[in-house]
Amino acid sequence: MNVSRLNPQIIPTKSYRINGKLEGFYQQLVEQAADGIFTINLQGEILYANRAARDLLKLPAKQVLGKHFMIFLDRESRQRAKRYFSKVKLGDVAIRDNLHIRDSLKRVRPIEFTASPVAREKKVVQFLVSVRDISEREQLEAIARESAKMSAVQNFISGTTHEIHYPLEGLVKQIDKLIKLYKAREFEYIGYKEFVHIFETLENMRDQAQYCFDTTDRLINISKRKIGLRRNYSDVNKVVRESLQSVRDGIIRIDGTINTKLSPRLPPAAIGEIELGQVIIKVLTNSLQAVNKGGRVEVRTSYLKKSNQIRIECLDDGIGISRDDLARVFDPFFTTKERGLEKSSGLGLAIAYSIIKSFQGSISITSNRRSGTRVKLLLPIYDKPLGKK
Repeated sequence: MNVSRLNPQIIPTKSYRINGKLEGFYQQLVEQAADGIFTINLQGEILYANRAARDLLKLPAKQVLGKHFMIFLDRESRQRAKRYFSKVKLGDVAIRDNLHIRDSLKRVRPIEFTASPVAREKKVVQFLVSVRDISEREQLEAIARESAKMSAVQNFISGTTHEIHYPLEGLVKQIDKLIKLYKAREFEYIGYKEFVHIFETLENMRDQAQYCFDTTDRLINISKRKIGLRRNYSDVNKVVRESLQSVRDGIIRIDGTINTKLSPRLPPAAIGEIELGQVIIKVLTNSLQAVNKGGRVEVRTSYLKKSNQIRIECLDDGIGISRDDLARVFDPFFTTKERGLEKSSGLGLAIAYSIIKSFQGSISITSNRRSGTRVKLLLPIYDKPLGKK
C-alpha cells in the first residue's frame, strides 16, 4: 500500500455548484482532462463524472450519476477507499493510493486514486476524486521486473559455470602433471616423498571434484524444489538459518565463528526463498573467506517500521575492503581473491546484487581495513495474503 500525504488543500466550493455541476470554465477544463474526475457527496454518491471517468467505466453519464462510487471498486479497494474517505472528511489531508476499478464489462483495472476534500465555510461537503488508469504502467513495470529476474538467472548460471570451471581446470592440470611425471618412469617401488606427493595431489583433486559435485548438487536440489513452487515470499529468519546450515555443511573452510541475532516475528519478505537463500549464501561465503582464524561473522535481521522493510545485515571483522575496491565489488568478475577451490569467480556479489534488485530491494557494503565489512540488505514486505501471488 502506498498512501502519501499531499500538501493539505481544501478546495472551496465557490468554483462549484453545490449540486455537483461545474461552472463554465472549470467544467470545460475538467471535461477535457486526461484523468477521470468525480465529485462525490458525503454519502458516497457520484454527483459529477467527467468524460475520462465515464470512458473508464464504459458507461454514459445517466448510468453513473447518483450511483454509489464504491460499486465500481473491487472488494479490497472498497475497504481501503472507505478508510480514505473517512480521513479526507476531516478536511486536513489528501490521499493517494493504487486501487482497482471495475467497468461495465466487469473488467478490473488498476488505477491511481487521489481523494481531496471540497469545503464550504471550512466544512467538508464533498469529495473530489481523480483516477488514472495505470494498466499500461503496471504492464511495463511487470516486464521490467521479469527482465531483471531473467538477468539474475543468467548471472546465476554464468556464476555457477565459473564456479565449476576453475576447479575443473585445476583438476585437469593436476591429473595431466601427475601422468607426465610418473607415466614414463620405470620403477619397482615408490619412494616416501613420491608417495606423499601422489597422495597430496590425489586429495587435492578429490576436494576439487567434491566442490564441483556440491555445486551441481545444489542446482539439482534447487530445480527439484522449484517444481510446483508458487510462493514469491519468504520467512527471512528461516532462510537465514537454512543458509547458515548449508554453509556449515559445505566444504568452505570456516576459520571464524558465526553468530546470529534474528528479530522475532518478522513479516514475510517479498522475495522467493530460493533466491534469498542464494544471496545469503554468497554474502556469507565472502565474509567467511575474509576472516582470519578466530574471527567472527554475525548475521542480524530486523524490521524497519518507518520504511516497512526487512533489514538483513552480515558483519565480519575480517581484513576489510580498500576504498578503491569497494566501488567495484558488485562488478561482474571483479575479485580480490585467487580463482579456484575456496576462492572466487568474481560473480558472487554481482549475482546477489542482480537478484536483490529484481525484487525491488537494495544491497550495500561498507568496509575499512581496521573494523571489517558490513553488508546490508533491505527487502520490501510481502503485503498480500500468504499463499497467494
